[in-house]
Amino acid sequence: MDISIIICTYNRCQSLKDTLHSLLTQDLDHGLAVELLIVDNNSSDNTKTVAEGFARTTRWDVRYIFVKTQGKSYALNRAVEEARGRFLVFTDDDIIPHRDWLSVLWRAYGDMNADCAGGRILPSWSETPHPWMLHEKIKGHIRGMWGCLDHGPHVIVADENTDDAFLFGANMAIRRSVFQQVGFFRTDIGRTGNLLTQGEETELISRMIKKKMKVVYDPKAVVRHKIRPEQMRLSYARMRKFYGGLSDARRLAQEIGKLPRWIIRGFLENGFKSLWGYLSFQRDIGLHYELLFWDYLGRFVGGLGLIFKGWGKQHV
Repeated sequence: MDISIIICTYNRCQSLKDTLHSLLTQDLDHGLAVELLIVDNNSSDNTKTVAEGFARTTRWDVRYIFVKTQGKSYALNRAVEEARGRFLVFTDDDIIPHRDWLSVLWRAYGDMNADCAGGRILPSWSETPHPWMLHEKIKGHIRGMWGCLDHGPHVIVADENTDDAFLFGANMAIRRSVFQQVGFFRTDIGRTGNLLTQGEETELISRMIKKKMKVVYDPKAVVRHKIRPEQMRLSYARMRKFYGGLSDARRLAQEIGKLPRWIIRGFLENGFKSLWGYLSFQRDIGLHYELLFWDYLGRFVGGLGLIFKGWGKQHV
């Protein structure tokens, strides 16, 4: 088996249906052996019916796997164990890939000898974005709030100075042998049900980079991330930033070791700057610092929780 496509899903059967049917349009080299693993993380909707119905429409080997233990990392790890492909391609149930997505990732594996490869994740807005979402001050928050990623038009190979958020799990492919060298996804972080925690894929990639594996960003590997109406509300942005900070505190527990001053300082400083922005009628500045405040508040709360539970515990 050449490629294993892995989609972990939870209670989004209609969106999953769109993603699955978009895969049917992929342009692939003739002769490539492809399988698709649909990993149901304890859904209560019609996910199984959708998966089984799709399996009857494609030439690929499609397998439906049910994982009762709640948590995306558990679903991902089960998929890695079950997959037979040399190259494991990960995406999500709210993603629509471009037609050449798989072929671009496969070339990164074959031609560039990549251990891990990924590309752009562009937003697909369900309705016209609100003006505050497109303001220059807010654009820097888009990755954290809506899981989008764009490093520009050139191929980039990660090094020790690469940002943690180099690739995201919605558009990521990993050589199967990598998991034997760096371990699996951490089960103490990542998405759990409707809880907006995250970071399991980012943390795994950071381990690859530390071991000097070849991690490649290819801008030609493009997917579209559907942004639902409820995700375009300011309340969602605040919650997403909070849980992003909380996830970072958990992910970096071993490196930080205690609740550092910069988290406390960032929490307080951004709170005051946000208040000043709003009081001086500079809404965009106030919102920019407010979103940073929610991020640091998440780190602060996550740090306190880890102190009480014991810093440095890690599960791979």
